[in-house]
Amino acid sequence: KLAGGKLTLSPEGVKQLLAELEQYKVTV
Repeated sequence: KLAGGKLTLSPEGVKQLLAELEQYKVTV
């Protein structure tokens, strides 16, 4: 589910990527 980050590397995309990473960390 990280393909979207590759397509759009805009500030908003980075923010969403960080949010997903945080969620992943919390889940694990």
